[in-house]
Amino acid sequence: MEAITDILSRKDTIERSIKAHGFFAEHNFWHFYYKGHGNGKSIFLSSGNDMGVMAYRTRSGVWHLLAEVLAPEKSRLRLFMQFLRYAYEEGSASKVTVEVTGPFRQRLLEHIRKSSEYRIPKYHWVLKWPLFNMRSWDSSLSGKAWKKTRNIINRLHRKHDISIRPASGFKKSELRSVVSRWVKRRRDNDQVDSKYYMNIIDNNFRGFDITRVVAIDNKPCAITGGWKVPNTNNYYSSLGLLDYSYPGIGELANVDDLQHLKKKGFSFVDFGGSFGSLTDFKKKFMPERYYETYGFSVLRN
Repeated sequence: MEAITDILSRKDTIERSIKAHGFFAEHNFWHFYYKGHGNGKSIFLSSGNDMGVMAYRTRSGVWHLLAEVLAPEKSRLRLFMQFLRYAYEEGSASKVTVEVTGPFRQRLLEHIRKSSEYRIPKYHWVLKWPLFNMRSWDSSLSGKAWKKTRNIINRLHRKHDISIRPASGFKKSELRSVVSRWVKRRRDNDQVDSKYYMNIIDNNFRGFDITRVVAIDNKPCAITGGWKVPNTNNYYSSLGLLDYSYPGIGELANVDDLQHLKKKGFSFVDFGGSFGSLTDFKKKFMPERYYETYGFSVLRN
């Protein structure tokens, strides 16, 4: 495998791999780039035939697989094992962590059980990813099921002047302030890589197909944004930040996001992986179904 550490200089190589084999929400070059300018270093492991692995390494030597392997399905396990070997032998990894979908996790578990070289500890985390079917999602918020959400949004409109525009319509300093206020309100056990979000703003949201900023009384309070998932007609709403300054901002921003994306003609909208109270919050927007990703470590014996 060829390790590409200056990913910007080899952007064409990486984007060609994403175009050929991308299928997952996080298969996006600029997302990969931003990840490497926070608490980690982005590294692309190229394997020829436009196949590759998006990974990043922390300062402590932990290697992370970002999204799933960029390869035809039948080749993903083989390529992952090459990545694992590279991380430990060439990359001096102290640990390798992954987050993958259920089918790949099962294949990997079965393979590792037969291996004397690696092991997977029992501890893992599970994230639930809600999917919204844009063909059936009710953008008018009609009926009893939507009554509470309608009331919350209508109350905001009655009491305040609300405008929603792309991120390009605001100063970077204003958008950085939204991130800062959002980070301060996060729970102590909910760690956030704020550098990732600041890098997005500093780079003018490169890699994002759509951005939406909710301003209340001319002050930006929420940011949403995302991109089309490669080789699909689906959209990943990867960014959802709000400063909690007014009750109902989250409902307003997320409903606006879905209404706008429905008009754009996407088939499904992915609201990203989460657990606990954040997953409960996303439920109120009525996803059609969920899928799960599993996070765990693969350790060397």
